[in-house]
Amino acid sequence: MSITINVTVFRGTAKLKVAPDKPVRKTPDGSAGVVYGGLVYPLRKKNEINLDDTTYSKNECREFYEDNEAIVYFEPRNASLKWSTEFNFKAKYIVFDGNPQTANSLFEYLEGQKLAIRLGESFRPASDGYHYDWFIRLNSNCTETVVNKAMIAFDASSELEDIDQSNEIEAAKNIALIVTLNNQITELQQDLQSSKNLIDQLNSKLSEEKRLVESKGNELNAAIIARDSYKDRAEKAALKVRKYVTRGTSLKNDRASENNVLAKKVSENESYLNELAADNEKLELENQELKAHVKTLEETGKTLSNEISKTQEELKLVQQELNDAKERETVVISAPPSNKLGKSLKNLIVQAFEVLLPRIQLQEEDWQCLMKEIIKPNSTLRHLKDLNENSKISKAKSFSNHENVFEIEDVQVGIPGKAAMGRIYYKHEDGKLDVGIHIKKDKAQQNRFVENRFG
Repeated sequence: MSITINVTVFRGTAKLKVAPDKPVRKTPDGSAGVVYGGLVYPLRKKNEINLDDTTYSKNECREFYEDNEAIVYFEPRNASLKWSTEFNFKAKYIVFDGNPQTANSLFEYLEGQKLAIRLGESFRPASDGYHYDWFIRLNSNCTETVVNKAMIAFDASSELEDIDQSNEIEAAKNIALIVTLNNQITELQQDLQSSKNLIDQLNSKLSEEKRLVESKGNELNAAIIARDSYKDRAEKAALKVRKYVTRGTSLKNDRASENNVLAKKVSENESYLNELAADNEKLELENQELKAHVKTLEETGKTLSNEISKTQEELKLVQQELNDAKERETVVISAPPSNKLGKSLKNLIVQAFEVLLPRIQLQEEDWQCLMKEIIKPNSTLRHLKDLNENSKISKAKSFSNHENVFEIEDVQVGIPGKAAMGRIYYKHEDGKLDVGIHIKKDKAQQNRFVENRFG
């Protein structure tokens, strides 16, 4: 059964909380770690983690410590860098551990000493068996003595790294805040636009309902006028009937036919008046409903107007926070892009190459170009497979001014504007091929690469 512990969470020297029942995992360097906030943090002594430490993904830490195993706690490194040199007849490197800020600082320092050519993320273990985080390609005329002196001088000033890391963390927080505020602004602007669109729709519907109310009102007025006219005529006819009825018996016989006609007209008028009364009631009911609906629409419009005003105020506040955050952003982090590959995965890829393409010999910058700079490596891999199998490459040609160095042009790399700017250079060496992978920018830069790569 795997070990579970209660972990005390720190950020720097500040204690944040105690996280209970955390399973203990194994990190790539063999020490212990626990998951917090979706990431694996190194487990320090006293079962503590610090949110300022370097983290791993859970995919990099799939194994767990079992009950019968002793926990190997994480030991924070001191200010001194862990580094080594890699000098061979093909190229000269210095490999080292550190965060991106430290890597940038060391490269700038060595570049200022005219020793460094290129900085990149290391993709394979060094000759001492340890897989370092970074490599720096050195000039061909550089010696180990010169590099050692330069590294000692750099280490002597490494206490400044803590300040740089603090600035980096603060800048990262500011950047994260800016991203969050920008997202909030976008959402508020979308809500504002949606509210405006809804108000436009409601205003349009309100105008239509008002026109309908006006039309129904006109119909109601016309019906009332018609009803009153027929009512007046009916009353006059009834009065005339009563007048004739009250006359003598003799007149009844003489006027019988006329009375019947008038009585029939009175009955018809009364029936029509009843119909008009029913229509009148119906129109009045519809008119009341329409007025209530119009009132509801007007209240909804007022509510939406208030919401828009509130949203606009929130938008102003968020915009002000964004401006404040931008003013606080004092540190710009310049770090080489990371492909997020764990060391174990990088080692697996390198080992797979050695087994599947044993004749192909790559240097650190070649791995860097293949795994990080080339977006679509299919074309490059096909050419490497053909070279490994001794297949003839129709596009291969001798590179100018470099004896026995051949170039494969128009290698597709998938980069917009540079789709066919990939280049593969190779040289036969004892049955194997010393291969260089490169993305060409211009002729001068291409010549410098081949000169540094093959001498």
